[in-house]
Amino acid sequence: MAYSASVKRSQDIIVCGLCEKDSKVKVKCMDCDLYLCQTCKEKGHAKFKNADLHDVVALKDIHSHEAKSEFKPVQCEEHVKQYSCMYCLTCEQLVCPICISKTHHKHDMGEMETIFKNKFTQVQGFRQKVENQMEEVLEKLGLLQESKEKDENLIKELQKIEESFEKKDTKKFIDGTRNFQSDMEKFNNSISIFEKLLENIPKSVVKDITFKKKGKYKTSHLYYHLISITSDEDGKLWIADGDQCIKQLEITDGVNAVNSYKIEGDINEIRCLNKNKIYFTSSTQILCLIRKNTIKMLKDFTPNKVFTIHISKGDEIIVGMDLHETERSDDQPVIIRLDFDGKIIQVYKNSGGQLLTRDIVQCCTTFKDGTICYLDNPLFAENTFGGVVHIDKNGIIQWKYIGNPFIDCEDQPFSPIEVITTPSNNLIISDKFVGALHILTSKGTLLTFLDLKSIGIYTPSVMTMDIHGTLWIKSREKEIQFLNAVKCSGL
Repeated sequence: MAYSASVKRSQDIIVCGLCEKDSKVKVKCMDCDLYLCQTCKEKGHAKFKNADLHDVVALKDIHSHEAKSEFKPVQCEEHVKQYSCMYCLTCEQLVCPICISKTHHKHDMGEMETIFKNKFTQVQGFRQKVENQMEEVLEKLGLLQESKEKDENLIKELQKIEESFEKKDTKKFIDGTRNFQSDMEKFNNSISIFEKLLENIPKSVVKDITFKKKGKYKTSHLYYHLISITSDEDGKLWIADGDQCIKQLEITDGVNAVNSYKIEGDINEIRCLNKNKIYFTSSTQILCLIRKNTIKMLKDFTPNKVFTIHISKGDEIIVGMDLHETERSDDQPVIIRLDFDGKIIQVYKNSGGQLLTRDIVQCCTTFKDGTICYLDNPLFAENTFGGVVHIDKNGIIQWKYIGNPFIDCEDQPFSPIEVITTPSNNLIISDKFVGALHILTSKGTLLTFLDLKSIGIYTPSVMTMDIHGTLWIKSREKEIQFLNAVKCSGL
């Protein structure tokens, strides 16, 4: 029993939190959460930043002490020996007495406590709006999943601002609310866009479509010029890297090439029939890479240039042409169907210049009925928009899609990079300038769209969908290239 009492008494002894020696503790700093002896209070703690503003309480008064309810002044950014005392509503910043007399004397001023309470109320209201309204709108659009992470991060930031208010931490509260107004405007603008989009989408076609990013893989400098990507029957990825190489990739913690094939001549686009046959376009030719690095020419269209290629479910090869250096005529081929022996099945010519109004067929795909959908794009899409075109088996245009006016504009025109047919016979179209995916039905009706930035994908370019339903999208952030894996459902 004596031993237990000794232990208990030792646990009750409080020593100074700075020197950790003196047990004659006199005060506690509520801001630092430190007990202090008299020497450390006068010599050590006094050197702390803004120590004169700290809430230091005598030990005997700890239990009856109430935390200060007002915000503490912070050191003025302009006048280091002064402390803020007011909030300038005109400039939206804290000001000290010198600031007021020299620069802000004609401005609207407010007491810090009053202004901060108003800002706190706004932050609370905004957080509730983010939690409720965005979820409600996006759920109707089938976009709830991919925006969830973005919304949760915003909510966490708002909660941090609220916590700094509760703790009366002036600097953290001001820093947190510095960009609050612009964040709120961006959010409200997004809500407005989504609501307008809802008005223009028939309710009968809105489905439970979700996107979830599975992985983001940084690529090495070897893949900086990745110009085309495809996947084979095993779900393996293949790329053309712009350095006259076709590579099979393995993606684990990073992106690595397990097979590499050097090609003589330029490569525009590659597509897989299976893991042993890779078809690709080069200048005027369609070529086939067979295992053991054997190259076979399937078709030479000289003098016409080819650009894109697609392997259809109906065992056909769809070829899209490059007309950017050609004088336009009605006899120019725009789309050509081939069999796997290179025999021409059908040619769609540019009658009246309608099938191709710009420069190239940048990408093409087919629906389940064998009809073709392709991108009618300028070769250099800096200031010119592109379009999506659907033709029937006779080459008659069924519909055109040139973007959505609520997300595409003059400064960011619709610039489609790739078009893919989904298992449900819908289309996924990547939009370069806006950084979005447009989801269309086979009738050309907009189902929904995905802002790729909401799932951390910026400046998208080429993409492919593998047999597992994973969408692989190449993206760029500054000078770094990534391959992003996005799981899609409801498509």
